Amino acid sequence: MKLKKIIASAISCCLMLSSLAMTPSSAAGDRVSVHDPSIVKDKDTYYVFGSHIEAARSADLCSWKRFSNGYATANNVEFGNLSQNLKKAFDWAGEDLEDCAGGFAVWAPDVVWDADYINSDGSRGAYLMYFCTSSTYMRSVIAFAVSKNIEGPYIFGDTLIYSGFTNNDAYVKSNTKNVNKKYTSTNIDELISDGQVTFNNSWFRNNDFNNQLFPNAIDPTILWNRRQDVYVLRFMVGRYIHP
Repeated sequence: MKLKKIIASAISCCLMLSSLAMTPSSAAGDRVSVHDPSIVKDKDTYYVFGSHIEAARSADLCSWKRFSNGYATANNVEFGNLSQNLKKAFDWAGEDLEDCAGGFAVWAPDVVWDADYINSDGSRGAYLMYFCTSSTYMRSVIAFAVSKNIEGPYIFGDTLIYSGFTNNDAYVKSNTKNVNKKYTSTNIDELISDGQVTFNNSWFRNNDFNNQLFPNAIDPTILWNRRQDVYVLRFMVGRYIHP
């Protein structure tokens, strides 16, 4: 009896998959591949942004049209000259190093409209894209970029949160990179000088980054705190959620 039920279920699944395969694209909707998606609405259009610099637009959340060109370097739709624009983030992680040797790792963007943001020309209002670049499971950096147009190009703003730094000099190299992982290569010195951060020995474990206590700086998400009238940046990896 159990065998008959299994066979019947298998046949049912095959028929269902066959039916989906024969569904015309017009009925199924135009599909795109956008990993780690984040959706934002601008006027009557929905936009989805995701890892590997992929993005698409839709009028109904069903049929999507890609407008990005991935890791194109010279004329990247979202970032212009990719290596030059994101250089400060790539100086730490995400370009031709370790897990992304020979390529890039730009992940998990989250786009929000900030009506109060002051642009370089003095005007107010811009789309802010928060994203991360990453080279290993523990060494990444969260950064942001700015555009008046939701589709870009986004101009790099600054790096925000680093992970994977060490207490002492420790170099990692590729054919094009030579990165010192010591915390002084990040923005921590500046934050300490400004009084925003106090040096903490618990950042390290045997002089290496203490990833048992502190998570990898990836997957940023922006939340609006109505009670305090501020944006809150959170990032998540595994079971950790950090404000």
